[in-house]
Amino acid sequence: MDTQSLNTPLKIWVKEDFRLPNFRPVPLIMHLTPPDTAPELLYWNKLRDILPNLVEVCQFKDLEEAGSLVVTPNHYTDYFIARKFEPVREFNKKVLASGRRLVTFTFGMEYKGLPGETVFGQSTYRSQEDKTIPIPAWLYDLGDKVTPLAKPSIPTVGFVGNTEYPGRINSVMRYVPIPDSLVNQLAGSCTFNRNVSLRIRRVIARLVRKKTMKCLRAATNLKIHLVERNGDFFTLSAEERSRRRAEFIQSLLDNAYTVCMRGDNNDNHQMFEVMSAGRIPIIIDTNQRFPELGNQMKWEDISVIVPYAQLHRIGEIVQEFHDKMSEDGFAEVCRKSRLAYDNLMPHNFITRIVEDIKKLGV
Repeated sequence: MDTQSLNTPLKIWVKEDFRLPNFRPVPLIMHLTPPDTAPELLYWNKLRDILPNLVEVCQFKDLEEAGSLVVTPNHYTDYFIARKFEPVREFNKKVLASGRRLVTFTFGMEYKGLPGETVFGQSTYRSQEDKTIPIPAWLYDLGDKVTPLAKPSIPTVGFVGNTEYPGRINSVMRYVPIPDSLVNQLAGSCTFNRNVSLRIRRVIARLVRKKTMKCLRAATNLKIHLVERNGDFFTLSAEERSRRRAEFIQSLLDNAYTVCMRGDNNDNHQMFEVMSAGRIPIIIDTNQRFPELGNQMKWEDISVIVPYAQLHRIGEIVQEFHDKMSEDGFAEVCRKSRLAYDNLMPHNFITRIVEDIKKLGV
């Protein structure tokens, strides 16, 4: 994409009554909302500073008023939570039928795009059938909490998160033996995950996470700190959420490595928080595609990647990664982890989104 093309604002059309007042909008229209004030969310304000030069937003009520490029203003996940997903999807079918371009953002939702729909999301697969364009999971920036960490003599590995999920199906399936080979196949299958309910996907999430915990505890060469939880975080009281959040952050800062793996969908939000704190993620690979890091960096440079089928070797794989680094080398990998996060922050990554949309020829 040439510089002149990026200097020309991308003109997008947004259906005004589809904007959800209590949810964060998609990155392309962030500059239409008030600035953030929470310390871990201040990075969004940098995006607001540069967006007016990249995007021109036009609002419409009826489709006949819209131009050639229609952008759905909120994430599909938010419409699902607000119980407005089906009306939005039906309208988007009309957008495509009219010959207009349609751009949507799913957040972490498992979603099979409509023919002609351009989808940006976090839940992705390394398969021909998945056309989702991978983008980072922007939640919090822990940069102000970053403290230097010396290379430990023994790899220190942390995890704080759910390994059990509520619901009758999970309760029943806990007693049904499922071969690891089948779990591996289902966890990384685009077709399976986009055609089953959340309750079924949570069975897969539990199996992946429980297997990971078991293999970590069996790895005698690692110093581990594992906190397994049950339940839905956002249904807890504000006080309990704050306590658990503090416990997660402390674990992240205390350990050189943090285990990151899929949950309800084939994505992982914690991985980006680990990077924001300048620590090293251990990615349990279930066939996910990640966004390019920039600066010619590769994910293998800043993270330990453990294929699910190789979980029984997790201690060995982490040790091999750890032993390759000197003390200075460890510090450099931590620095690169933070740098990669900086490259993926909204105010830096937004130009890639605009480039991808402009390649549509709008």
